[in-house]
Amino acid sequence: MAAKYDIEMEILDPGFESAVSDFRTPEFRRIEQAVSAIFGDVVTVPYIMTGASDCRYFSRVCRNCFRFSPFAISKEQLASIHGVDEHITISGIHRAVDFYKYIIKET
Repeated sequence: MAAKYDIEMEILDPGFESAVSDFRTPEFRRIEQAVSAIFGDVVTVPYIMTGASDCRYFSRVCRNCFRFSPFAISKEQLASIHGVDEHITISGIHRAVDFYKYIIKET
């Protein structure tokens, strides 16, 4: 398509990918335990994240970087990410704080 308009491009920084994290580790078990303790009967599963994350930087110094957000959000909130009126609920913040407190205390 670019050739049609006589457009050239040069990739200046191809970036880099973060490594695949191993979910069969004690660290992932800790996330599962925290999710269960804070959110109840919720199943924690690995998934493929298609967006960029800071793991691309942290993977240089950490064997497993888990991309995780402890917020229960609605479809509307999900659609608002990086857009107008991006928000979470106050109760969502409280549960996220509880999640991180659990991770810190139990480690």
